[in-house]
Amino acid sequence: MSPFCSSSNGRRIRPLGIFVNALFFATALRATGRVSAAIGAHIAWNFVQGAVLRFPVSGDREGASLIGIVQHGSAWVTGDAYGPEAGRIGVVASLAGIALQKKGDTPG
Repeated sequence: MSPFCSSSNGRRIRPLGIFVNALFFATALRATGRVSAAIGAHIAWNFVQGAVLRFPVSGDREGASLIGIVQHGSAWVTGDAYGPEAGRIGVVASLAGIALQKKGDTPG
């Protein structure tokens, strides 16, 4: 089984979270017509999660960060040891990013 779907951390919402996160990056590509926008959004997403906030990034925790946040709550909300993209918080953040990109994409 894929490491994105296995393990008890994040369980069933992990594939959904990763899918919605991928839609966020695809929306960046579609909104700008540049693959560099999707790559930049992905780098920024991972950098802010890991190096700034010290959340796990795809199951990997950074050794140091700018701000040390301690996660509390259920795994389906926080993404547990996998990181926010495997939890409801990541899904909501990705959907908000998609909505903002769509709003900026409309003429007028």
